Amino acid sequence: MAPGGGKTTMKTVCFFGIYDPGYARSKVLMRGFRENGFRIVECRADPKEHPGLKKYLKLFREYRKTRREKFNVILVAFPGQTVVWLAKLLFRQPIIFDAFLSLYNSNTEDRKVYGKMSIRGVKDWFLDWHSSRLASRVLLDTEEHIRYFAETFGIGKEKCVRVFIGCDEDIFFPGRAGEKNAIFTVEFHGSFIPLQGIDVIIRAAKLLENEQDMIFQIIGSGDKLGMRALADDLSVSNILFLGKKAPHEIPFFVQRADIVLGIFGITAKTPLVIPNKVYEGIACGRAVITANTPAAREFFIDTKNIVFCEAGNPEDLARKILMLKDNDTMRESIGREARKLFLDRLMAKMLVEDIVSRL
Repeated sequence: MAPGGGKTTMKTVCFFGIYDPGYARSKVLMRGFRENGFRIVECRADPKEHPGLKKYLKLFREYRKTRREKFNVILVAFPGQTVVWLAKLLFRQPIIFDAFLSLYNSNTEDRKVYGKMSIRGVKDWFLDWHSSRLASRVLLDTEEHIRYFAETFGIGKEKCVRVFIGCDEDIFFPGRAGEKNAIFTVEFHGSFIPLQGIDVIIRAAKLLENEQDMIFQIIGSGDKLGMRALADDLSVSNILFLGKKAPHEIPFFVQRADIVLGIFGITAKTPLVIPNKVYEGIACGRAVITANTPAAREFFIDTKNIVFCEAGNPEDLARKILMLKDNDTMRESIGREARKLFLDRLMAKMLVEDIVSRL
């Protein structure tokens, strides 16, 4: 009961768009809002079931079901560049847009799927620009990403809110204490895109091939860059390509790894992001190695709660792996500090508290 005997009214947030509710970013934000006392109403269209223009009709139908609701927050969840305009049209409240990343940067500058001045490249630029302009608040994962949006799309930094990615706390947590691997295990999971720098990992593994008690586990699929062929060409014998795993299977490998690897590619996106796998590694209390970037330095301290190495440099990665392998005390201390950092700053409730404070 509220003071004076009145009923306490729970605040309500509408998650709007074509997002995947099972995706880590969506799960973290939903959990965070719930733990901050919000009720969640979903207004969603699955783009696989409702492709093209059908998704807009589906969203309108879902919106009509919520007309009697009084929302405190309208959040267009990732990926939402194509539907912010509809949210703006349907709702009277200010719109929070979880941009999360730039379509233009991802497709033209990072993966280079098509050119910047191609029709699709221009379209991506427009979608990033227009959706960010329509929103009252734009959520991005690092200050470097905020700087990129400000410089590339002319979006005022004051309307942007940094919300680190975090991870699914229900499945990423430390494994059993005291368990030791029979063989020293270096783990990577992710897609085979240039940002990840899997070629750097493979070449580092080759340099460490004489370490008889070490194995690299690479989890992922979509090998358009020919990473398996590279490993074959180099005759690398200490890598296991484990293929694609379901999201609920990934923690098993992370928890049992001695070292978890982040990103090492040299791309336009590398300086802007801290990838999911880094958060997942520290949530499990593992020592993580990743590229030394402006984004990573926003949050981590080298050799305290992470280990940095030079992007694109397999020799430096190999040195850092050996440094941790040969120093159990250091590796375990970094893992403990990483887990503490996660608990202190990256729990879902804390991440969303920052959003709520800016409303």
